[in-house]
Amino acid sequence: MLLRTVWFFTAFVLLSTAAHAESTASPSAEPVKEKKICRSQPKTGSFIAKRICHTRAEWKAIEDAQSRVSEQAIDKLRNSRVLHNDD
Repeated sequence: MLLRTVWFFTAFVLLSTAAHAESTASPSAEPVKEKKICRSQPKTGSFIAKRICHTRAEWKAIEDAQSRVSEQAIDKLRNSRVLHNDD
C-alpha cells in the first residue's frame, strides 16, 4: 500500500511538472536570435586575418561609430590649419 502511494505521488509530481513546463515555454516568448555575420579583418603584424562575428544591427552600430570618429578627425584637422586651402 505504501509503495503504491509513493508511486502515485511520484507520477503526479512528474506529470504536473511536465504540464507546467509546457505551459510556460511558449514559442512566442523566446527572443528571435539574429543571424551572425562573420567578417575577416586583417591583424596588424600578422598574415592571418581575425574572424569577427556580429549581428547586422551590431555591424551597423560599429560602422556608424567608425564614421563618426573619422568625421571628427577630419574636422579637427580642418580646424587646425592642416587642411586649409587659404594659400
